[in-house]
Amino acid sequence: MSDALRSKFENISTGSSFAGISLLRDLLIPDLLTTNTKEISYWAGKQLAREVALPDIETIQNYFVMFGFGALTLTKQKQNQYYFDLQGDPVIERLAMNDAADFHLETGFLAQQLQQELGVIVEGICEVDHKHSLVHITIQSDPKDPADFDTTQDQSEKMVD
Repeated sequence: MSDALRSKFENISTGSSFAGISLLRDLLIPDLLTTNTKEISYWAGKQLAREVALPDIETIQNYFVMFGFGALTLTKQKQNQYYFDLQGDPVIERLAMNDAADFHLETGFLAQQLQQELGVIVEGICEVDHKHSLVHITIQSDPKDPADFDTTQDQSEKMVD
């Protein structure tokens, strides 16, 4: 571990879960996955969402906090687009430790949750705003392309109250 990286970890409060999360998500996993980290993280987020189907945006927002992803806010909604900001301590801590922190897992999770809710194909992109220590997530749905739920498990069995 470089001295610069070591000093970033030393600035995290004792017992903080962010250090462990950052070690795994921002150092170990990118080292293992190399150039495919963003794509695999995105699809891993989608797979996690299939395991925990949530009924609405408010519940998704609550689970983002519970999972330690950060605070998710819907900032704007157009007909087929949703704009979210992800912020809070998890985002601030991860960005403080690693400027290249990756938020594609969260983006994939959100995209899949909305796909399950809307019943159409949904994809998302994210952009880190270092100046404001937050992540902009844009979700695009395609109302002409219905989602194929035959490839996922029965949503009624997975719905979380």
